[in-house]
Amino acid sequence: MIQIDVNLFKNSYPIYIQKNIFLDKFLIDYIKSKAKKIAIISTNNLKKEVVDFSNRLKKNNIENFFFLFKDTEKNKNRKTKEKLENKLIENHFTKDTLIIAIGGGVVLDMAGFIAATYLRGIKSIYIPTTILSMTDASIGGKTGVNTKYAKNQIGSIYNPIAIFNDINFLETLNKTDVKYGISETIKHSLILSRDFFYELKSSKLSMEDIIQKSIILKKELIEKDLFEENIRKKLNFGHTFAHAIETISNYKTTHGKAVLIGMAIESYLSYILNHLSFEDLKEIISYLKINKFLDEDISYNFEKLYKGISKDKKNKFNSIRFVLLKEIGNAIFDIEVDKETIEKAFVWARNGFVL
Repeated sequence: MIQIDVNLFKNSYPIYIQKNIFLDKFLIDYIKSKAKKIAIISTNNLKKEVVDFSNRLKKNNIENFFFLFKDTEKNKNRKTKEKLENKLIENHFTKDTLIIAIGGGVVLDMAGFIAATYLRGIKSIYIPTTILSMTDASIGGKTGVNTKYAKNQIGSIYNPIAIFNDINFLETLNKTDVKYGISETIKHSLILSRDFFYELKSSKLSMEDIIQKSIILKKELIEKDLFEENIRKKLNFGHTFAHAIETISNYKTTHGKAVLIGMAIESYLSYILNHLSFEDLKEIISYLKINKFLDEDISYNFEKLYKGISKDKKNKFNSIRFVLLKEIGNAIFDIEVDKETIEKAFVWARNGFVL
């Protein structure tokens, strides 16, 4: 078993990585040491796994209930949160409750936000089941829901007490989920490690190695800036365009696809603003194209897209702020960009990402 510790001033927590850890006695013993009553929050797609897990907990004399919901971005909203919270209230969950979130990013965001606000905060454990959630959504405490105006507009930073990554869950993913699930890992390489970018490009790393390296890169940044007051902002690279694309597509474009497109556009933005060299831009775009990460149709109306960009959480003092690249492995943040330049970058992407 691999253990990676996220070392924070308060609320440090371990991340475990192991095949079949979901079935391991260690997980049961860990849960048993933390609470007597468990609320499992998960997705309808994992009903069989959740039922089996619930029965194992009961056999170990751990009282538990499970609550399933449809884990789509459209369903990640205040109404769904309220329904799940009402279930907790109706089943008399108290302050000593432990929430166990099993699923991808939507499940972790929702369950984490409930944990942060129910009875002003209760403990939670995450068991991520996708590449995106193992490498990104589970780490750093960001929780939240979407509104009709923009993505993740309401939320909090609230850490779990532990994360358990079972690599075997990746075998349940379809090819599309695997392909686009690596988007946040590519982001980590572009903003933090040139060497890791070239390792990804070489395709020589196992998925377990990729997940471990990606987790370490992100956790080291989180440890320096938990509440995103400074360098943690780098993790938003690609996300200004990505969140606007997700919203304007009514979430038909998945988060993974949108982030890959967003990183391509924001790399080009970095280039035309004289931050990123043309050589590095070519490296990034060729890698994304070779792997067919930029095949999504983005023939959107720019004004509608810009409306979404203008609601981005990073904006300050009525100005649009971006995370941009200085080079592969080195990002800068809080860069103000005018509307005309943003449109120029988007039109370049809409016309096929041609260099």
